[in-house]
Amino acid sequence: MTLGLQPGDSPRSLPRRLVLTSSVKGRQSRGIVGRKKTQWKETDASVSALQARMAALEEELSSKAALIKSIQNEMVTSKKELAAKEISVQRARDELSCAHTRMAQENERASGAEQRLKQLQEELKCQRQNAESSRLQHQQRTKDLEKQHQRDLTELQKERQCLEKQHQQEVNKLNQELQQARTLHNALQAQADKAAVREAEGVAVSLEQSRKKEGALEEEGRRLAEELTDALRLVKELQDQKAAPAPVVQPVQFCPVGQSFSSATSQSRNARPLSQIKPAVESNREVKRRVEISSSYPADREPGEGIDSEHIAALIPPECKTFPREGHTIKNEDKNCENCSDKADTVSSFDYDTSPSNLIDGNQGSLLSSAEKAPVLISEGASVLEDVKRENTALRSELRDAREELQRRLDDLDSQRRAEAEARTRVKQLSRKLASQSAEKVEQDKEWREKVEREKAETEKLRKSIAALEVEVKKGRESDEKNERQEAEEDEKYKALEDRENEMIELNSTLKKQLSEVKAQLALEREEKKREEEEKTQITNTIIDEKNELNMKLEEA
Repeated sequence: MTLGLQPGDSPRSLPRRLVLTSSVKGRQSRGIVGRKKTQWKETDASVSALQARMAALEEELSSKAALIKSIQNEMVTSKKELAAKEISVQRARDELSCAHTRMAQENERASGAEQRLKQLQEELKCQRQNAESSRLQHQQRTKDLEKQHQRDLTELQKERQCLEKQHQQEVNKLNQELQQARTLHNALQAQADKAAVREAEGVAVSLEQSRKKEGALEEEGRRLAEELTDALRLVKELQDQKAAPAPVVQPVQFCPVGQSFSSATSQSRNARPLSQIKPAVESNREVKRRVEISSSYPADREPGEGIDSEHIAALIPPECKTFPREGHTIKNEDKNCENCSDKADTVSSFDYDTSPSNLIDGNQGSLLSSAEKAPVLISEGASVLEDVKRENTALRSELRDAREELQRRLDDLDSQRRAEAEARTRVKQLSRKLASQSAEKVEQDKEWREKVEREKAETEKLRKSIAALEVEVKKGRESDEKNERQEAEEDEKYKALEDRENEMIELNSTLKKQLSEVKAQLALEREEKKREEEEKTQITNTIIDEKNELNMKLEEA
């Protein structure tokens, strides 16, 4: 009877069955069992050892399975973490790509800014060079203009000094001539004053004489009053002849002296009053003329100082103001003045002669009684008239000479004043010219200064623009540095992420290696288990074969 190993039997139940079978069949095969007890003991020991080893392997396998489960759980968690990390790495890669694009854009912007900066630097360099060259040119031009202005100013100053010297010389010359004219005028004025004093003394003497003659005339008047009573009687006789008075009066007015009886009687009656009254009239005229001269003489000048032409012109009588400057016109005018004076004398004499005729008419012919004294009075009146005429002609000649001299002096003064006025106008023109030239130069200087100020302002603007560009460049550099720092930080972050990714990859690789090692160990253990199972099956097969052989032997026995 063969003992087969049931598939549901465990390795521990196998020795029991063997023991049972051996106890059942022990009776038949005690001898064989005795021999093989040692073998069974050895097999039992080996089976127990194998069972213990199997238990240990099962425990180790359960622990390995638990470890594998924990490793699988860790793998799942690590896969989840890897997925999350891959997502974060993808995000980081996206961020890195965005950062790279931003960096590329910033690099492009920085390159564009650098190109603009280079262009601006070149433009600023050109502008600086242009400004420097223009500044040097303007400085040179201003220096040249200053030199030219200095030369012109020196020339103008020299011309001004020369003109001032000429003007001073002309002024001195004119002052000298004016002083000479004033001295001459003062001398003439002194002579005229002396002549006037002499004339005044003569007039005073003549007045004294006229007073004496007046006293004599008063005495004669008394005598004539007595004669009037006699003449009244004659008048009464002549009143009967009313047609006769006209021929008596007419010869007195229109006939010459000495041709009629009435004129002789009038001349004889009034010869002395004419000779006495004419000097008085002339003295009165002289006094009036002196009063007019003294009133028209300027109050701010002293006697003998001289007067100007306008004052001299004011002192000239109005009838002599209009005489011409030519010689023949002056002579004609003097002749006219003489005729006028003669006519005035005759008129005055006629007036004086007609006034006694009126007295004769009023007093009814009182002068007719003095007919016997007419020749004496006529001779005296003629002599007085001739003396007066000679004096008048002498005075007229002196006045004519004085007028001619004054006219010459006035002409000289006018010419001097015209020359002085021309010199003054020339000086004024030169001063105006100098003032206009100085004003033009001042305006030119102002224009050049304004140009220099504008250029300075432009240079200041350029400097400010350069400073602003430098500030922009600094800001660009700072921004570039910031971008570089950000890029460095991003690179560091990227490197850290790459390091973490590498660590994760390494950890994943290590985990995979560990898994592969665990799988290899499990495969080895499985192979060992398979070998052990194969050995067990072989052992069981050998045991079964031996049992079968024993059973066969027992059956045969």
